[in-house]
Amino acid sequence: MEKSAITIFPENKGIVIIAETIRQLHDSYASLLVSERIERLVIGVFFTAVQLSGGSCGLAHSELEGGRCCTTGHQRNLGEFSPGRLKGKTILDILNHADERPLFASVKMAVLNAISARIIASGNYKIVAGRDPIEWIDASAGRAVTIVGAFQAYMDKLSELSCTLQVLELDVTAFPERHRRLYVPAERAAEILPGSDAVILTGSTLVNDTLDDLLALIPPRAFTILVGPSSGLLPDCLFRKGVDLIGTIRILDPDTMFTVVSEGGAGYHLFRTCAEKICLLNE
Repeated sequence: MEKSAITIFPENKGIVIIAETIRQLHDSYASLLVSERIERLVIGVFFTAVQLSGGSCGLAHSELEGGRCCTTGHQRNLGEFSPGRLKGKTILDILNHADERPLFASVKMAVLNAISARIIASGNYKIVAGRDPIEWIDASAGRAVTIVGAFQAYMDKLSELSCTLQVLELDVTAFPERHRRLYVPAERAAEILPGSDAVILTGSTLVNDTLDDLLALIPPRAFTILVGPSSGLLPDCLFRKGVDLIGTIRILDPDTMFTVVSEGGAGYHLFRTCAEKICLLNE
């Protein structure tokens, strides 16, 4: 396959990690990009789910359109990439399609995670199943731990420990009252992250194009974790950028996954019904 056969995400959008991962796929797994096709696709309230023709599955946080009517001119004129026509498209079709809708970014990310799941399962990566990434965090007294995003389960666990915990978030209403004291406005990231000893980032930062900038603010000494179903892409570039551990998901029952996603399920529901936690370690 010619190198020009694939369109990398535009460099000026800052999605360096995704662009480099696509290059890795193009250089090392080019045949999969044209042989693997979308078999099933469901876009739910919280997650976008994909299963490829080879059987592997991927999830990504759903970046919805903010309630805009789907019959606007831009939405109507999607041609071969209109809803109802995505099944059967190859990975290469999806990655080459120039579509700036946030929702299509979720589809691309889910597709990347699906093919990555196949490669990770057969590759030379250190995988630990059934453990939570938080187990690797040193949250002892005097340690500064920062969570990017109001991840309630981790706020519950870490707020009970001796560390100094702060949570960077755009919306203070995302916090229950008991955790409101942890809130730090997201615009203070450049102030907070450089002083952190450990940082937990959610995989949604890959979809909404903020991860590259956030990683640039984290000092090398900090133990950095990327967590969530959206974070299941090939880890090589993430490891080079300073991520120490990736906490993601392995789908055990695709049929149940699609049911849960279509019924508005979140990560909690997936882990209870059709998936297990896995950790990829940067060793």
